[in-house]
Amino acid sequence: MSSLNTAEAVTKFLRSKTATIDQIIETCLSLLDNSTVNQVYLPNKCTFILELLSDRLNDWSNGPFKSWKYNSSIWRLLTKVWVSLASEASSKTSRNKIFKKVKLVDIIIDILSNAPDQELLSELMNFVSLAREGTYIEIDENNSMNMLSSFSNCSTLLTANDSDIARWVSLVRDLYQLPRLTVSFSPSKKYYKKFITTCSPNLLHFIVIYGTKGYSSIFRDILVKELFFGELVSNFVSDIASVLKDDKILLESSSVQLLFKLAVEFVASKDSALCEELFTTIIGIPRFSSLSETLLSILASANKSLSSKFFLAIYESEFTKQKQQINWNLTNYLLELDIDLAMQKCEEVVTKAPKSSRESIGVSILEAYVKARELPDFIESIWPRAIKVDLIYAQSSFINEVSKNIKILSSKQLGLLISDISNLDDAIQVPLLTAISKGLLSCPVSTQDTLKQTLLGSKNYYMTSKNTRWEILFYLLCLYGRNVDVPIESLKSDTTLYYYYCILRLLELGKDFPDMNSFSKSFASLLLSNPELSRVVLKRWLVVIDYYFPKPQIDSIIASLVRHLHEFGELLTPVFFECRKLPKSLINYCIDNVDTAIELTTLIPIYCFDRTSKKKLLEIFLEQTGKTINEDKQTKIRLAIKHLLEQPTFTSTIETDFRKALNLFRVSNSNSLQIAQDIFSIIWKNHLNQISSKQNEADVVDTVKYLTKYFSSKKFKGIDAEFSAAEIIIMNIKKYDQIESSLLVHCETLRTYFSNAVISSLKQQLSKMNIDVVSRLLRFLELSGDESSDDVLKIVKEIGSKIENDDDDSLREVRLALFTLLSSRLEHTFENSVYIFSLYIALQDGFNVDASLALDSYLQVLSSNYAQFLKCYIYVLGSLEEAHDEHCDGLSKLILLMVKYLQKSHLEESKKAFTRTISSISTKIGYIHADVAGMILVSLKNSLSETAWLFSQYSLEMVFSLTNSIVLSENGNNANNYILATQVISHVLLFHRYKLTSRHHIVINTFNVLMRKLSMNKSDLALSDSEEAAASYSRLIANLCEPSKLVVSREVANEKLTTATSLIKKSLRKHVPMLLINYIYLNLRVNFKSNVNDQLMSGIYSIFDVLSQSELQLVSLSLDIPGKSYYRTLYNNYKDHGKWKDT
Repeated sequence: MSSLNTAEAVTKFLRSKTATIDQIIETCLSLLDNSTVNQVYLPNKCTFILELLSDRLNDWSNGPFKSWKYNSSIWRLLTKVWVSLASEASSKTSRNKIFKKVKLVDIIIDILSNAPDQELLSELMNFVSLAREGTYIEIDENNSMNMLSSFSNCSTLLTANDSDIARWVSLVRDLYQLPRLTVSFSPSKKYYKKFITTCSPNLLHFIVIYGTKGYSSIFRDILVKELFFGELVSNFVSDIASVLKDDKILLESSSVQLLFKLAVEFVASKDSALCEELFTTIIGIPRFSSLSETLLSILASANKSLSSKFFLAIYESEFTKQKQQINWNLTNYLLELDIDLAMQKCEEVVTKAPKSSRESIGVSILEAYVKARELPDFIESIWPRAIKVDLIYAQSSFINEVSKNIKILSSKQLGLLISDISNLDDAIQVPLLTAISKGLLSCPVSTQDTLKQTLLGSKNYYMTSKNTRWEILFYLLCLYGRNVDVPIESLKSDTTLYYYYCILRLLELGKDFPDMNSFSKSFASLLLSNPELSRVVLKRWLVVIDYYFPKPQIDSIIASLVRHLHEFGELLTPVFFECRKLPKSLINYCIDNVDTAIELTTLIPIYCFDRTSKKKLLEIFLEQTGKTINEDKQTKIRLAIKHLLEQPTFTSTIETDFRKALNLFRVSNSNSLQIAQDIFSIIWKNHLNQISSKQNEADVVDTVKYLTKYFSSKKFKGIDAEFSAAEIIIMNIKKYDQIESSLLVHCETLRTYFSNAVISSLKQQLSKMNIDVVSRLLRFLELSGDESSDDVLKIVKEIGSKIENDDDDSLREVRLALFTLLSSRLEHTFENSVYIFSLYIALQDGFNVDASLALDSYLQVLSSNYAQFLKCYIYVLGSLEEAHDEHCDGLSKLILLMVKYLQKSHLEESKKAFTRTISSISTKIGYIHADVAGMILVSLKNSLSETAWLFSQYSLEMVFSLTNSIVLSENGNNANNYILATQVISHVLLFHRYKLTSRHHIVINTFNVLMRKLSMNKSDLALSDSEEAAASYSRLIANLCEPSKLVVSREVANEKLTTATSLIKKSLRKHVPMLLINYIYLNLRVNFKSNVNDQLMSGIYSIFDVLSQSELQLVSLSLDIPGKSYYRTLYNNYKDHGKWKDT
C-alpha cells in the first residue's frame, strides 16, 4: 500500500484482479477522505470509483468480482460516492449516466434470493432508496414480480426490526409500481398467471407472518389488486389450482386460508359462484381437505346466499366415502347452513351418524325445521323416527333444545300436536310431551291459558295406571298450580329427581304431604349423592325447605351445600337470610367448623346472629388469632371479628378483657394491623356509647389508667401495642358529650404521658431512623397537646435535618408527617405562612409528596384572619406569575387550595384576587402538566356553582380563554380533561348565562375549539376515537340550545309576555348557525370517526331545534355544493330521527 504514491499506481491497484475487496474499499475510502499515503491527487475520483463499482457489480461471471455485490461494505461505499456526486447538477447527470448500465433490479433479486445477512440487506436497501430518489431505475413487469417475490420470501426479514421492514416494504412497493405507471400497461393472461405462480405464494406467506404489523397491508393491497380487480379474475380459480397442486411450491394451510378469506372478502359480493368453485378446488386437493370446515365458515360469514347445488355437492362428496371417513363436523355444518339439505337428508344423516355426533346433528336438523317454520312436522314425524334410531334423542339435553323453540308455535298448532302425540307409544310420547310442557313455560300467558283445558282435561297426560310422569307433572304444576288435580296421598315414593321437585312444588302451593319426615330425609340424602343439585336448591327451593323441613334435615342440607359448593358464599342471596331456620343452621355449622366460619362469617348479615352465637364465634376467632396460620386466614379472622362487633355483646372476652384486645395488636402483622386497630376502635366506641353502664365505665377507666401507668413507667421499647390503643382512645374521647369530666381528666393525663413517650421514642430513633417506626410515631405526635408544641417543633427540626438531603422514596410518609405537625403547630403569621407554602412546594416538586390535606387544614385556620389570608394569597399569586417552569404545577395546586377560602364578606377584594388568579394560570398553562390542568378545571367547575358571586363578566370571558388554552395544549389530549372542560362551559351556561347575552361569539368560538378536537384532524388525533368525550360535548351543545329557566336574571324572569327561555334562544339563534357550519365543514374536510359522529348527533339535532327558517336558509347559503348536499341529508335525518314529534 505504501507504493501508492501516484494517481496511476492508485488506479492500477484499484483495477487489479489480485487486490482483495477489503484493500480496494480501504483505498477508495482513503481517496474520498483525502487520506491516502503521500496525498495522491486523483481528479474526478468519485466518478472513477463509481465507474469501477458499476463495472464490478455488473460482472455476472464466475471471476473474482462476482462476490462484490454480496459485500455490505461495497454498498456502503457506493452510497458514499452517490451522495458525494449529488452536490452539483453536472455531477448528478454524469453519475446517473454511469449508473444507468448497472442492472440494479437483477442485482437486488439475486441478493434477496441468496439470504443476505442483516447488514448487507440494510446497506443494499439504503442505497436503493437513494437511487430511487436520485435517478430513474429501469424495471420491467417480470423483474418487478421476481423482486417482489424474492423480497417477501427473504428469510433475513425475520431478524430485522419493524421500522426497517416498513421502509423496505414501501420501497419495494414503489419499485414494483414503476412499470405499471405507464399508459401502455395492460395485464395479459400470461402476466396474470405469472403473478399467481411467482408472487402469490410468497406474498401470502409474508402476510401470514407479519399480519399484525401495519406494513403487511401494503403487500396485501398489491395481492388483492392483482388477483381480484380486473377482467382476468375469471381465470383466478384455474390459475391458482395449478399452484395449489404443485408439490414444489407446497403452500401452507395458513396461506390457503388467507387466500380464501381475501377471495371471499373481495369477490363474494360480486361473484359468489367463483368462491364456491374455489372452495371445491381447494378441498379437492388431499392435503387441504382438512380445511373444509374452516373455509366453509369463512364463506358463510360473507352473508351471501350460496346455492343449494353447492351444498349438495359437498354433502354427496362426503357420503361417497366410507362411513368411517366421513367428516361429520363438516356434514353438521352443512346442515346448519342449508335448510333444504337438512330437511331432505335428515333421515339418512341420523341413521348413518356415529353416536358421538348424533345429538349435535339432531340439533342442526331441528334448527333447520325451525327456520323453515316446520317445527310441528319435526316433532310429529322426524323426532319419533329419530328416537327409534337412538334413545339419545329422548334424553333431557335434546328435549331442552326442542323446548326452547316451543314458544314460536301458536296455541292451535300446540293443541293439534298434543292431540296427535297422545296416540303414540309411551316411549315416544313422554319426551315429546315433556318438551311441549317445558316449552310452555316460555310461552305467552294467553297460549298457556288456551291449552289449559287440553292438558288438564279428561285425558291425564302426567299420570298413567303404571306410573307418574314426574317431569311433565312438575311443569304442569308450575304452569297451572292448584288447578292440577293431584291426589297427593296416592303419590308413590320415587327416586327420580322430578319426584322431589313435584313434592316441593306441591308444598309450595300449600298442599300437605303426609310423610314429611321421610321425604325430607330422602331429599337430604339425594343432595349428598348429587352435589350438582346444590345450586338448584339455593336458587329455587330455599323458602319451602326452611318452612317445611325439620331442623335435623335442614342441618344435613346446609352441611351438604357448604361441603359441595366451593363458591357457596357467592351464591348466598338475601332470600336465604330472610329465612327462619336456614341462617341459624348455617351459623351453628360455622361454630362447629372453624374454617367455614372464617370464610363465611363476613357474608352473613349481622342481624342473623343472636348474642350467644356471636359470643361463641368471637371466642373461637380470638383463640385462632394466637395460632400460626397463613396471612390470608389471619386477615379473614380479623375481618370476621370486626363484622361481629358491629353489634356489641359486652360479654365476649375480647370486649371485656382489655389485655386480650391489646394482644390482637401484638400478633398482627403489617397487613392485618389496620384491621386490629379498627377492632379496638369499635370496642372502645361501643363502651363509650354505653358509658352510662357502671361496668362499661369501670372498664373504660381501668383501660385509661393502665395505659397512663404504662407510659409513665417509661418501660416501652419501640412501638408497643399500647401506643396504637392510646392513639385510638385519645382520638375518640372528645367526640362524646356524655363523658364525665373526671374521665376527661384521666384521658388528658394519658395524652400528656403518651406525648412524652412518643417524643422519647423519636429521640431514640434519630440514630437508627427506622422509617416505618418514625412515620407511625410522628402520626401519634399529631395527638399531642399544645403544651408540648416546643418539644414537637424541636424534634421535627432534628428529624428534618436528618433527612434533608435524602431523596429516598420511602421517606415520603415521614416528610408528610413532619409537614402535618409543623403546619399544625406554627403560629399563622405571614412569615410562617410563606414558610409553610415554601415547604409545600418543595415537597410537591422535589420529593413528589402531596401534602394538600394538611395544607388545607392550615388554610382553614389562616382564613379566619382574612386580611392575613388575602396578603398570603396575593403573595402566592405574585410567585406564580414570576415562577420558573418547574414550580408552576406546585404553585397552581397551592392557589387552587386557597381559592375556596375567598370570602363573600370582602367581595371586591375577593373578586379582584380571583380574576387575577385566572389570568396568572392562563399565562402559565403551557408549563402545567395534565393532572394539574385537570385540577384547575375541577376548581373552576366547583367555583362556578358554589361561589358564583366570584365571577364578573370579565372573569367569565377569561374562563373561556383558559378553557380554550387547556384544550388546545397537550393537556387537552387527555379525555378526562376534555370532559372536564365541557363541564366547565356547561356550568357557565347553567349558572351565568344571563351575563353572556352579548358574548355569544366567545361561546361559539370555544364550542368550535372543542368540536375540532374530536375530528380526525391529522395534526391532532388524540381524541378522535373517544366516545366519552364526544358524548360529553353533545350534552354541552344540548345545554347551550336548551337553557334552564332557573339560571336567568331575575329581571328577565319576571317578564310577563316573553319567557326567559325564548329570549335566550332568540339571542342565541344568531350565532349557533356558525356552529352547524363548522360541523359540516369538519365532517367533509377532516371527518369524524363513525362512533364519535354517532355520539355527536343528538347535540347537532338540538341545534336544529333552535333555528328558525331564516337561519336554516342562512346556513345553506354559507355552504359550497358538497356542504349543501350533506346539510340536506343531515336535516332530513333530523326530521326523521331527531325532531320531537307529538303523538
